[in-house]
This record gives sequence, C-alpha cells and structure tokens, in this order.
Amino acid sequence: MWPLSALTALTLLFSIGIFSDLHFGWNLNNAGAESLDDASLGIMNEALGAGLGMDYVVINGDLVTGSSDREILHGTSRDRSVCNRRYEPRQQPSYTRIADHKIGGAGGPGNYRVPVYKHKSGTTQALVMWFFDSRGQKPALGSDANPEIKDWVDESVARWIKSETKKTDKKWGRAENTGRQAVAFTHIPPHHIRAVSENLDPVKNPGQNGMETTTQDTEKPTRDQPFWDSLNSNVKNLRAVISGHIHGNEWCAREPTKDGIFCFNKHTG
Repeated sequence: MWPLSALTALTLLFSIGIFSDLHFGWNLNNAGAESLDDASLGIMNEALGAGLGMDYVVINGDLVTGSSDREILHGTSRDRSVCNRRYEPRQQPSYTRIADHKIGGAGGPGNYRVPVYKHKSGTTQALVMWFFDSRGQKPALGSDANPEIKDWVDESVARWIKSETKKTDKKWGRAENTGRQAVAFTHIPPHHIRAVSENLDPVKNPGQNGMETTTQDTEKPTRDQPFWDSLNSNVKNLRAVISGHIHGNEWCAREPTKDGIFCFNKHTG
C-alpha cells in the first residue's frame, strides 16, 4: 500500500496528496534499478486511481536523483547530488504565482504560491499553498559547472513572503477576517525541527521517527531564521509546514518557538 503521506488531507472539502523523495533514477547502473522506479510509479498510480478524491498533488522535493542528468521538477527543493540545472523545465502552471527571478538566492528559484478559490468564479480565496526552495547542491567532481550551493531557504524569500501577503490582503482581504487558510511546503526542514525531533512524545506525536533529523544548513543553522520568522509572522492561519528529506520520518508536532505545526511526510515508493 502507499504511505500515509500520500493521503494527507487538509480538510474534508479539499484534499492534498503528497509524493516525496521518489529519487527516480537512483543507481541506474545497478541491476534492478529500473524495477524500483517501476514500483514507485505503481504506488503513485494506485494512490491516484483509488478514488481517494485528491484535489491537488504536491511533489515535495527530490523527484529524481540529481546525478542522473534527468529533469528536475521546478519546485520546493534541489537534490543535494550533482545535477545539471540546464535541464530544469521553466514552465509554470497558470494558477502558480511564482517569485521574481531575483528571489531565492543561488540555485533557489522555486518559490511560489498557489491560491485555491471557494468557487469557480474565483471571487474568494479559501486557501493559499506556499512552496519554498530549500536548495542544496554538491559540486561536480573535477568541474566548475555545478558549484556547491548550501541548503537553506534564502533570506530574500523572507522579504518576498512579506510583500506577497500584503498584496493578497489588499486584494482579497486580511486572512484573519476572511478565514483564508494556508499550508507551506519546503523539502529540507528548518533548523528548529531538529530540537523538535529530539523531544517527541510518542503518545502526543504518533508516527514513524526512524531516522535522525538533518535540517537546513547544518554548518550555520540560523541562516534560515529570516525565512522562518517571516513565514510564521506574515502568513496567517498557517495550518502546517510540511517537509520531506528524512525518508523514515512521518509525524506531526508543534514547533515551540512559533507555536506552529510541523509535519514530516515520509518518502514515497
């Protein structure tokens, strides 16, 4: 069966499915590698065809293995393995409100939001889904083509969040008054989540906690603080921040510094 992360529901009226850390193309030179990809596709097809009523599907990072020189989904993260970014697709869905190319820092263009409307007429926003690029890239051996990129959400994204929420409030009304909800996705968890994972209560926070939590920029972990501050102060009615990256973890807990909910979505496939 598919992991619970593929069945995450925001409300009874709007259901979000999450596929994460599929790593297509892993160890392509080894026997049986393609069968692993086929098995992952089978799980995805089973989940999508099971009549679960998913209204929107999120690929929460690491769709492929970067060293395979295949296309990377333009989204919430960058694989830390070596990859050639010239192959990244630049198309964006019509509902996507993507950040300016100057936002996100080196190797971090995948910051955007997707509004969900109560009615087809599009007169009232019920939900905004936010996606943030946690970046990350190891340098290619013997080449300057792919320099190292550290893995945290760039400080410029903090300013973008503030400006975008102001625009949204001006056009659609303040979230506190209209009831507009929000949910956020970033592939690599913010640095505060390490402490949360070390103090989990298995009764209050059931779920799998099978791997040590690594977070954004372990070299200097506070570099993602501007992003974390801006997200939690400017995005009102934020129901959860959801990350992948740690393949064996699937739990939700309250992050005490912001009193917000954080969830791991485990890996798919």
